[in-house]
Amino acid sequence: MVASGLIAQKALEAFFVMLEGRANEFELQLPSRFTSEFPDLGNNPTVTTSAPVGTTSFPITGIGTDTIYAGSFFNMPNPTELGKTYVVTNTVTNGGTINFKPAIRVAENLPNFQIEMIAPKVTCRLTGDITEFQYDEQGLITRYSLEFEEVL
Repeated sequence: MVASGLIAQKALEAFFVMLEGRANEFELQLPSRFTSEFPDLGNNPTVTTSAPVGTTSFPITGIGTDTIYAGSFFNMPNPTELGKTYVVTNTVTNGGTINFKPAIRVAENLPNFQIEMIAPKVTCRLTGDITEFQYDEQGLITRYSLEFEEVL
């Protein structure tokens, strides 16, 4: 995360104050290394079946000639599952079956739902109450560090 300029740095500091250490969760947009946007994925895939609790695979459509690669992450559309990340364990093309871990914890009972692969997010919480900032002589942040974990 880069916060260049005074206004962006003030916003970053305010964000960490708002978290109140470990007290509050926050959503973190995963960088492109974890997403399916590289190479470009034109659409989020559509799952053609329902997904009961314990599901670790389902068929997908709606991605045209694109490929979803093993190691990509996604989120389910169920509001109680938003921010829970799932990891694709196989490479799949349109009409194939996507395998993933961990197993689904909340059922998605309606078929033909989309999973978020283009811009997945993870819900996090800081692991401690201390976030470290280093400042230069003008009071701008030169370095900050934090540790967080996924909230399940």
